[in-house]
Amino acid sequence: GAHTDITERKTTEKALRISEERFRQLAENIKEVFWVLNGKAEKALYLSPSFEKVWGQPVEKAMGDIGVWRNSVVEEDRELLFDLLSSPPEQAVNLEYRIRRPDGAIRWIQEQGQPVRDGTGRIVRYVGLSRDITEKKLYEEAVLRESSINQAQAEILRTLTTAGDSISDIATRVHAHALELTGSAYGYVSSIDPATGDNVGHTLSAMMGTSCHVPDGSIRFPMGEDGYGALWG
Repeated sequence: GAHTDITERKTTEKALRISEERFRQLAENIKEVFWVLNGKAEKALYLSPSFEKVWGQPVEKAMGDIGVWRNSVVEEDRELLFDLLSSPPEQAVNLEYRIRRPDGAIRWIQEQGQPVRDGTGRIVRYVGLSRDITEKKLYEEAVLRESSINQAQAEILRTLTTAGDSISDIATRVHAHALELTGSAYGYVSSIDPATGDNVGHTLSAMMGTSCHVPDGSIRFPMGEDGYGALWG
């Protein structure tokens, strides 16, 4: 009978198995979520095990229903992502959005993906990585807040050292800086009368609203045995 040399085919199959094993080892041991979608970006063909750690949901559940993946995006960020997926991109994408895990935790995700084309140029799948960048975002927010604090403190210092301003004017500006700094909706600034030791309220009307008809500076909290007890009711 005829004999067929299958050495080349066997060599190719072995190389393919080795390549697939290397891919599996890589995908299953990186922190990022490696994903593959079909050419219409409507079905997940592969999700690496890291998906469960980042999203807090089983890989099998998301593989069976891509809505699990999409619906985890917080409402404020859904429009950005859904607009993108409604018309699959022709080029690489890089975007950031937030997800809400089943336990209620909010995580920041950086998504990087790109289309894969066949020999005719037709998009046959999308591949990409999803990174949990929550810690990076928290650090950036902390740096921004620190900068805001330093700026507000400098503004308050300038306010306190401006010559010719009344205590009421200074208190009003300090009050505005303090509210911006703390993010509070209410608050007031007071000073100590050196003659009597009284705690004098200067911005109480701003805190109480238009219903307060008592002029700022006229409300005093006298020092008692337990300090300014009247201040706390």
